[in-house]
Amino acid sequence: MNLLVSSDEELISLFQSGNNEAFAILLHRYADQIKHSIRQIISSIEEAEDVFQDLSIHFSIKLKTAYKENGKFGGWLHCVVDNYLCSYCRKMKPKITDLDLETVKDWQNEYELSSQDREHKYAELRKSVKELPEELRILVEMKIWKRMTLEAIAVKLNSNKSTIAKRLQSAYHQLEKSMLAKGYDDAFI
Repeated sequence: MNLLVSSDEELISLFQSGNNEAFAILLHRYADQIKHSIRQIISSIEEAEDVFQDLSIHFSIKLKTAYKENGKFGGWLHCVVDNYLCSYCRKMKPKITDLDLETVKDWQNEYELSSQDREHKYAELRKSVKELPEELRILVEMKIWKRMTLEAIAVKLNSNKSTIAKRLQSAYHQLEKSMLAKGYDDAFI
């Protein structure tokens, strides 16, 4: 039997009976689609390859233990891949570091800047905050200067806490880039 021309259902049946070559062919058929889904959320080529390998193992386990032929295989596989990637993203949830003015000032002291340099750097940070898009600027001001928690910000803005965390991460990243562009190699964000 030529496995390359076998249908998905035939390959699944063979794999569930112990033929690993059938799984390799099935995986090869859908590898581009799976990798495309991974690349939608992971930009690092190395990390994407690692996720593909882990997802391949997950896929083989699901195929052996949970697949029931009651629809299109491609749709089932799409759900398995999406669910795996959702779980992966939850595990890799960005962590937001709470910042406050005292922390920023402590970091400045670590670098032993003169009083004038510290004030200049702090002024540049405030300018960078003002240059942020309004939505991000408001979040940073609430978090850093008003010392509000993520939960308090979410309640005040009638938003989800994880959404606020992601937006703050984006704002911090933009502030870091701005400060680096201004010549502050430590950027202190």
